[in-house]
Amino acid sequence: MDPKDTKFKEMRILICELVDGTITPERKAELNQILATDPDAVNHYVDFLDIQVLIKSNMSNIEDDFSTPLYSDEIQELAELWRQLAKEERSAPEVDLPKEQPPRELIQKVIYPPREKRNVSKFGIIFLAMNAAAILFFFLFLRFAPSTQSVEVATLTDSIDAKWSGDSTSLDKGVRMVTGNKPLQLREGYAELRFDNQTRVTLEGPAEFQLLADDQLKLIYGRLYAVVPAEAIGFTVKTPSAQIVDLGTEFGVDCSLHSDTSLHVMKGKTVLIAGSKSNKVSIEVQKGVAKKVLAVTQTVSDIPCNDRLFAREISSASRLVWRGETEVSLADIVGGGNGFGTGQLNYGIMIETGKLSTEPLFIGNYNIHYEVPRSVFRSVSVCAAVDGIFVPDSGFGKVVVSSQGHTFDACPDTTATWCVPIINGAQYKPDSDAPFQINGQSYGTREKPGLFLHANIGITYDLNVIRSQIPADKILARFSSIASSLDTAAFGTPGLVDIWILVDGQVRFSKTDMGPSEFLDLDIPLSQEDRFLSLVVTDGVNDRSVGQGYKDGFDWILFGTPELVIESFR
Repeated sequence: MDPKDTKFKEMRILICELVDGTITPERKAELNQILATDPDAVNHYVDFLDIQVLIKSNMSNIEDDFSTPLYSDEIQELAELWRQLAKEERSAPEVDLPKEQPPRELIQKVIYPPREKRNVSKFGIIFLAMNAAAILFFFLFLRFAPSTQSVEVATLTDSIDAKWSGDSTSLDKGVRMVTGNKPLQLREGYAELRFDNQTRVTLEGPAEFQLLADDQLKLIYGRLYAVVPAEAIGFTVKTPSAQIVDLGTEFGVDCSLHSDTSLHVMKGKTVLIAGSKSNKVSIEVQKGVAKKVLAVTQTVSDIPCNDRLFAREISSASRLVWRGETEVSLADIVGGGNGFGTGQLNYGIMIETGKLSTEPLFIGNYNIHYEVPRSVFRSVSVCAAVDGIFVPDSGFGKVVVSSQGHTFDACPDTTATWCVPIINGAQYKPDSDAPFQINGQSYGTREKPGLFLHANIGITYDLNVIRSQIPADKILARFSSIASSLDTAAFGTPGLVDIWILVDGQVRFSKTDMGPSEFLDLDIPLSQEDRFLSLVVTDGVNDRSVGQGYKDGFDWILFGTPELVIESFR
């Protein structure tokens, strides 16, 4: 950018007003607009911030005799020259100054003597120049250098299992965070900071960081995720190997112990600055793009953008750690998880007790059961997101499907037999081949979860509990899955099976007498008022005679990727 350019000159004035604290909202918006539209302006802005931080960090080292190293080679040379000049002046002979003459009487005509020519030495010229430089330096320092005092710039708004090191062990929710302190170490857990400009930063331990200014944070190592509103454009994250300048974004930064820096942009765009002063590069990084800076070589390379790598939002009240997931896995919840992949594969809920299994469950290990009382709703207290389980059979009265007394009035008169627990997975035996397939795709794995239900079993999820575990600006939009009646010919005579999807006891979807290998896509819209979602499997119409009871042992349904889809408010 040409220094004579009018916009560049105006930008320097805006920066001065920003540092002075006299900038108006309109002028700040003007500065933000320049930064958002001109990459050269961003570079100039970052260089200016570098000078501020550098001066501030070294000011405490300045002594009256300028005996300690200063900020750059040029300033060190200047300081050395000042020392030599001071030394020369101390050793120079005294100069007799002419005594003051008494005032002359007023006369009518003044005759001025001819002007005396003075010889000015080269040393004198240099001395005057250095004095002028010194005056200019300290004027600029007083004008631009931030205060050496600590300034409150952010608040610790939340944390989960946070453990801090050193003097920060007592950091609690609501504590004001200041600049000028030593770096803070988050040994483990999560912490959320909200800057006064409304930028929200979520940190994941282990991490070490330092607040530099009201819009600057230094990440020495660890991970953070920043959500920067439009009014805080220009927020900067510094690492030992790079700088990231926000241009209205959401982005994550991962800095290793070796100072390698990875940038992942989820929304908007940023400017990534890396390299030495003599070979600095500035790269605009857009949404969905990720870059990595190697600290040793200062090279920048492309890497895959990982939208699940960072803790984007936390809530200690609901134990939420949200990493950008767009679905909640109902199979994972059955495995004792939170719906985001923390459940155990091939574990599930025991029908007899309503408790989670203590060992892996496999489909081929069970025989038909009749023990559980028919049409009794059993709570599952060990898994908050599961309201309860039941054995559907209208032959013994109303079928209760929720803790609030909702009933399944359309439930058929079943045999009330069942065989296998509810499982997060679909493996027949521990040493068997891959899980069962639906339409050529294997389900019941980490990558493709599967929820196994046997006739006659129902499970009810509490949607309000699940809602409390997702961000406040998100909703559970619908239930989605691919469901199939498994082909069990290799294990015994396959039976027919019915599928029922209930919301608050009301049938939202049903499919009766599904045969072997049949599959269907489920997409059930949900509203904010819906509370309980029930998945129910019953034996088919032709399998309900007691004489055919053993056939019920192979009335199996696998829900492939059973998910509650998360969407933002429209």
